Order: sequence, then structure tokens, then C-alpha cells
Amino acid sequence: MFVNGLLIRSQYVLFLIIFELTSRRKSPWCTSANGVNTTINGILEVNIAGLFELENSTIRPEFVAAGLAIQQVNKKGFIPGVRLSLFANDTKCDAGRGADAFYDFIYRKPKLMFLVGTKCSEVAKTLAEIVPYWNLLFISYGAISPALSDREKYPTFFRTATVDSSHNDARIQFFKSLNWNTFATIHEDQELYSLAINDLSRALEKANMTVERATTFRGTGSDVRVKMNILKEADARIIIGSFQEDAARQVFCEAYKLRMYSPRYVWILHGWYTENWWTSSKGTSCTDEELAVAVDGYISVDSVSVFRDGQTTYESISGLTPDKFDEILSSRTNQSGLIYASLAFDAIWTLAYALRKYQLSERHLPKLDMFNYKGEEGFNIFKSLSEILANLEFAGVSVSLLIYSIFPPNFLSYNSITRNGAVALGVHARKIAQPNMTLCRRSGYSYFRQGPVSFHGPDRQGISVLEQNQHSHMRTIALFYPEKNRLDLHCKSCKEIYWKNGKVNKSTI
Repeated sequence: MFVNGLLIRSQYVLFLIIFELTSRRKSPWCTSANGVNTTINGILEVNIAGLFELENSTIRPEFVAAGLAIQQVNKKGFIPGVRLSLFANDTKCDAGRGADAFYDFIYRKPKLMFLVGTKCSEVAKTLAEIVPYWNLLFISYGAISPALSDREKYPTFFRTATVDSSHNDARIQFFKSLNWNTFATIHEDQELYSLAINDLSRALEKANMTVERATTFRGTGSDVRVKMNILKEADARIIIGSFQEDAARQVFCEAYKLRMYSPRYVWILHGWYTENWWTSSKGTSCTDEELAVAVDGYISVDSVSVFRDGQTTYESISGLTPDKFDEILSSRTNQSGLIYASLAFDAIWTLAYALRKYQLSERHLPKLDMFNYKGEEGFNIFKSLSEILANLEFAGVSVSLLIYSIFPPNFLSYNSITRNGAVALGVHARKIAQPNMTLCRRSGYSYFRQGPVSFHGPDRQGISVLEQNQHSHMRTIALFYPEKNRLDLHCKSCKEIYWKNGKVNKSTI
């Protein structure tokens, strides 16, 4: 099913690309789409196409957040000589609908310069292959598939959500510091976890490190037990795991039974599980105490947060503190703990900051009002903005989305209530019947505050933090600074790595 789905999507994308190449020569629509840029009283109107999963509502938090960002940018006069405008369309988390929505923008709306959205990876993959033919930059606030890290395949794509592969350099440097060069891996058979392990395996190979044994399990229960027994037969003592939180409990229950834990073994996991996730043995055949024994000493890798000590009062580039942002969005949507909203807000500010730097640049750059979809001027503007984006760094309000279970949003559980609300001024949306608001149950998600907005290729990057479970308390043991490729094992908040037998584990028997 998964392979067939990929084949269908690939064929569909190929059709769209062929359409683009031929439309350059003969489509009468291209002329109207490349019409004159709108300038009012000397202020250029820069239009942004917003693709959202609106679910029949114009008060979805990410949509409202994007509108709030547009309002703030314009009110502050943040971009010299430019005013932003946002046009919204609904993808329904479907690649075909997403492509239709994109062409609706191109042929029926004023000229656009950017595409913002979607939170659905399959939609993002389809569009990210199309938009380069239109000189458009595409920034997503929620598509987290590792496949989208392929810069050659998706040359104009950026995202404000963090992906696991952004921490691979941190892992490699940490392993080198301990002279570890042989590993085993175990991951859950879902795209997110499979691609994450594949990316890491390639990084390990490039660093002359070896994956001695790689295993995959489906679901939980007996398959986990079988694969853990296979894993034990390997002589690697450093095990890298990639799976959702519920599966982690199953894995470590089996690890307890097989005595595959510290001091003989070291486990390396994602750092985005909920706090004290091991204290509940529900769904396993182990006790809470047994799980606590099995996870003692495991090491996690994640994004560092400037809010790690609860500091949520600093000002972002927008002038809002993260707490104030949450307060405003909660008042406008009647929701709190907003998952995608802060990422959408920062996506708009990312584009605004890039435009500001473009306008203030001392380089001889084409004027923004010369932008077009197919011409050389449009390409030069797009190329310059891409370079600016690649070097941006600023303080945002983001929370980073962390997914326990990977399901399309329409498969998640929702509680729905009906509420009429006005669309933010300056934000244009398609007419939607019976507007409502959905409250997503947090049972499928977790989130944490994240550091500055900056990019490495298409992916958001930042300082990585390595933590270790030391007697049921997660302690920081190292920080990794990607811009300098530097691992710091002696940071102010760092604790010494805990080894039960008093010496560093070896990676092989």
C-alpha cells in the first residue's frame, strides 16, 4: 500500500511538472498570472499563498497565527516599502487538493511571491517539486517528513518545524568523543522512524562508523520481543532506537527481561518523549519499577530550548513574548497549548525578515516589483531571497511539534464545538460554510519551546542538547553548536556522564 501510494504520487508530480514545462510556452494563463505587481502610495503589496488544513473553519489556530503575524509586520512597517497580504486555501491534507489549491493561487489570484504551509508532509512533497518552476519560495510550518530534507529534490523548501536528522552531527561528535564506532539500531516500521534511522545510518557510514545489526518491528507485543532477541545476538553494546513513546515502553520492558540495559548496554533515543515517560508501565508486562531499572542511563538527543528553565518572558523579533503570543492566540481561538500556531507565526516572520534584509541590502539587487514567475528577474529575486533565508537567525515564539503516533490529521481524535468568528483584517480566505473550531486532544502530541529560527539546508537548526537519565532524572550532559560543529561536554548546566561500573562503555564486546 505504501509503495503503491508513493508510485501514484510520483506519477502525479511528474504530470504536474510536464504541465509546467509545456505551460511556459503555450498557456495563456501565464500572461495574466505574471501581471503587474500592485503598488499603492509607493508601498508594494507582496502576496503570500497560505495553504492550511482549515477543516471548514477560518479560525484554525495556525491560520489565525499567520494572520496575526501579517498584521504585526504591516503595523510596524517592518519591511521598508512593502506591505504583506495573505491568501488562504484549504488542502484538506490531500496532495491532489493541495495542487489544485496551488494552481488556484497561480491563475486566479494576484501575483504571489511565497508559499506558506502545509502541516501535511505528503502535500508538502508534491508542492515542493512544483514551486521551483514558478520562482517561489516554500516554507512549511509542520511538514516533518525526513524525505523533505533532500535539498536537490526540493531546492526551494524550508520549514520552521524541527526534524530529527538535524541532530545527526551532534550524535556523531558525541560518539567520537567516547570512541564509539560500532552500533545496533532498532526502529518502528513507520516512515518517520524508518527515514530517521536511514539518515543516521548514512551519516554513521560517512563518519567511518558501522551499524552491526539493524532491526525493525511492527506494532508492539510479540514482534518487539522477537526483534529484541535478534538484537541481543549482535555484539554491539550501543543501541540506537527510533520509535514512538508507547513502543519505547514495550522495548524497554523486553530490555529488562533480557538484561539489555546499563551497565552492559547504552541506549540512544529521541529526546522528545514526555517527562518521566517510563513511570507508567501500562500496556507492558513489566512493573513501573522494572521499567525504571531498564531506562536508567539512557541518553537522549533533542533541540535545546532557551526556555529550559521555564523562561518564557523574552521578546521575539515580533515584540511578543511566547507567553503573550499564547495569550493572544488563546483569546482568538478559545484554545491553549497551540501546536502548529507558533510555527506558522514564525514562518511568516521568517519571510518578513528575509524581505527586510533584501530591501536594506547594499547589494545591487532587482527591485521586488520586478518579480515574475517565469522570467530572469523573478529568478534572480528568488535566488537572492533563498541566500538570505539560508543565513537568517532570529528569536521566534515557536513550539516544536513532537508526534507520538504518525497518522494523517483526519485520523486523529477531535472534540468539535461550533463558534462563529471574524477573519483577521488583511487576510483573505475562500468562503467556508458552517465555520467551526476543533480542539485537538493532546493525547497524540507533545511540544516544547524551541531556540532561535535558523536553517541548515531546508531544515530548521539550532543547538542540540544531550541528556542522560541519571536515577530517574534527565540531566544535561552536553551541548552541540552546529555552526561551529562543536560539542561542549563542560557547559554550565552540564553534569558528568554517569557510568554504573565507573568507566566508559565500549561499543563492542
